[in-house]
Amino acid sequence: MRPAAALVPAMLIWAASAGPASGKELEIKVSGGEGEVRRVFAPRDSAEAVLVLRFGSGYADEAEIQGGTLLSVHALLSMHRRVKYAELLQTFHGATARLSTSIGPHETTFTLRAHRDELMEAAEQLCTVLFSPAFDPSAFPGAVERAMVDGTARSPLHELLARLSLYTYVTDIRYRPDVEAERIETLAWPSVKRHLEGVFSPANATAVATGGFNPAAMEALLSRYSGGVRASPRPPKLVLPLNHRFRAREEALLFFFPMELDQPEKVAAVRVLAELLEERVGQRMRRLPASFPVEVRPLATVPFRGLAVSLPAHSSTGTDISIHVRQEAANVQGGRTPDEQFTAARAEAIRHLGRVDARPELLAEELLAGLEAAPGWVGPEVMSELKTLDVKRMVELLGPSLATEKSILLFFSPEVASSEATATPVTEVSR
Repeated sequence: MRPAAALVPAMLIWAASAGPASGKELEIKVSGGEGEVRRVFAPRDSAEAVLVLRFGSGYADEAEIQGGTLLSVHALLSMHRRVKYAELLQTFHGATARLSTSIGPHETTFTLRAHRDELMEAAEQLCTVLFSPAFDPSAFPGAVERAMVDGTARSPLHELLARLSLYTYVTDIRYRPDVEAERIETLAWPSVKRHLEGVFSPANATAVATGGFNPAAMEALLSRYSGGVRASPRPPKLVLPLNHRFRAREEALLFFFPMELDQPEKVAAVRVLAELLEERVGQRMRRLPASFPVEVRPLATVPFRGLAVSLPAHSSTGTDISIHVRQEAANVQGGRTPDEQFTAARAEAIRHLGRVDARPELLAEELLAGLEAAPGWVGPEVMSELKTLDVKRMVELLGPSLATEKSILLFFSPEVASSEATATPVTEVSR
């Protein structure tokens, strides 16, 4: 998938850095028993090493403690009795390590990047504050202050998911990610502590290590921690189709085609389909008076599994260009895909996995995505399926999901009146 100027702000664009990956390169190891941190290791010959620690709880799981996840992030990092915040930062600085955090609907993520020779020192400290908390209540006001001026943002992918969440699940208030700073200021330490003890436990965490780390040392570190239970997110159930018009500063369209990606063969198919649609819709856009960027990407998250397409809302002549997506989706459904286009799209999907495998942080993100939402999202299974997939099988697997009556269309424009900013039909919440 080629880099492009994304219409959805901060949408993740894959960087090209390597050729196709072999099955051996894509091998991963998953371990961890009940009550333990789930561990996913993908060691590679790389100077960079990455450790991602993700808890299975996010802003949609806060119930009455809105803003509690964001505040919990700062409480974990800055309220430990033994590992002071300044000492933690000094460790990261000394190891030339970088720590970033992100919050999604059902996940809170801590990402640590460092040179392969320096990752373990920083990982030791981070695991201590996250998995063996010893809170100093007197440090709570400082955590509140940091949360209120927080730079902890949603990851690039979550910027896209935020739009889907906020404007698709409009009847489910759990999926409204924006939290006012004033709300955080009202939270009391006892309620935040209960939230921390309930969902920020080793059993509700997944650790993904990629790049040039030491697997034996990392296994020894993570296996020290246990306790708690793994959460089961309760995503909403959509009533499709859903069309939503929303007032916004920029004009854009966001299509989403929900899909069941419950086996590696379907994952392979959606990866090829994304490349195919991006090229075919892109060709249409390039024939317009003004060329527009188009981005198509497969998603495998809770609660979004399927294919997202972003593009401008109108051409320079004022023509609605959503028809181009619908027509190309119909062409794929009808089996009207030339063999040479399918072959090129499949080859690009294989190259994409190779580029991901060569970039530790991107590999970690893809591994995390597939654990919960799409088995085999990245790995030797999907590579094997990619090599044997043909256009007929792709249509059999995913063609029905491209029907208009099964899609989501979100329209953003400054010309939408406030009274129009509604979605139909409404959503139901699965129980």
